[in-house]
Amino acid sequence: MLVKITAVSNGIHRLKIIFPLVVLIFIDLTYPENLNAIESTFSYDELLNQAERNIRELRHPKAIEKLNIAATLVKTPESRFYFLNGEANLGIGQEDEALRNFKQSIDLNPKQPDVLLRLVAMYDKLNKPVNAFHNLKLYLAIFPDNREGMYRALVLSARTGNEAFRKYILNRFRTTNIYKNDRAAVISVIEKLLSEKKYPEAKKECRKYLLYFPEEESLHNFLFVAQKNIHESEVENILIDTASIFRFNPKFTISYGMYLFEKNRYFEALSTLRRAFLVSLLVNKFNADEEILFFIRQTYYEMRMESDAGAAGSLIETMSKRENQDLQNLDSLIKLYSNNREYILFTIFYLSATGKKDLKEYNYYQELLTKRDEKMSEKEMINIRGAFSFEDLTLDETITDQN
Repeated sequence: MLVKITAVSNGIHRLKIIFPLVVLIFIDLTYPENLNAIESTFSYDELLNQAERNIRELRHPKAIEKLNIAATLVKTPESRFYFLNGEANLGIGQEDEALRNFKQSIDLNPKQPDVLLRLVAMYDKLNKPVNAFHNLKLYLAIFPDNREGMYRALVLSARTGNEAFRKYILNRFRTTNIYKNDRAAVISVIEKLLSEKKYPEAKKECRKYLLYFPEEESLHNFLFVAQKNIHESEVENILIDTASIFRFNPKFTISYGMYLFEKNRYFEALSTLRRAFLVSLLVNKFNADEEILFFIRQTYYEMRMESDAGAAGSLIETMSKRENQDLQNLDSLIKLYSNNREYILFTIFYLSATGKKDLKEYNYYQELLTKRDEKMSEKEMINIRGAFSFEDLTLDETITDQN
């Protein structure tokens, strides 16, 4: 009898342990968020809904689990699956995988504005303006009047050298500006905010009205000042955007180049300042800004490229003669400074600007510049670094609109 009681007692004891576990297991299996063993009993759409809820709750690993199971239930997942997979992978820091999924989603369904904007932002971060611009144009095909999209397209079309689209977007801004009569009032309000050191408010106003006055230099300057006093993290993007919008105004490219110089990013600084030098030749001809060469020379010094630094100093004096150059002397200086890029470029410009493009020397220096860049490509990281790496800007550029 004692044994039976013990047995019963032990049985009761065991039930006391087991029963709560049974209840917990039952609850766990009947709550959708905790289903693992029998999760396949849910449909493909239900699993995607659960994954979407997990993403909103920032439970990205759980969302990936649901999506992995969902993928086994269909032969070919559709665009929503890849979008959610992209969001979930982005949430755990797997940006390459996220990008791949977003691209696949768009391939299956191009009319997804949220996904397109996500791709634009990711490609911007990766400094791939060509890819960003491609997806932004798809977005604008859906929402052609979205001013933030138009503004970004203005920047990216300039960075990629798509002059036709840049002019098209500028014209759209000019003809759809509902605040065109309020320019002076807008500037006055922002100036007052800055004078009162209300930088976040000033930034907000700048962002708002740049979508209507993208060619207003003062708004870009105000935005730079406001952002620099808030936090420097976005300053570089502002400088890039401004230099892009004012594509043929070298002073904005110089500002960006000097920012890079101050950050000890000398390869990018050199690339940017070289672009400023080319733009100045295109726009100002023989009155090109010689100050750019001072900045280029300083960059060369920091990069320990003494011969090129000497060439930049010499070219300042040479350029002061304007069109009164001697081609033989220019050739001697190019050789003296081991085919310095700025000297070659100025010589090409001189021949072009003085109507001597038909001379054999013109083609010779064009080829010399190409060979020089090919040789120095790796050392100077030509076409690898810089915001304007995808821009094909040459001395043959025809400028009809400097903004």
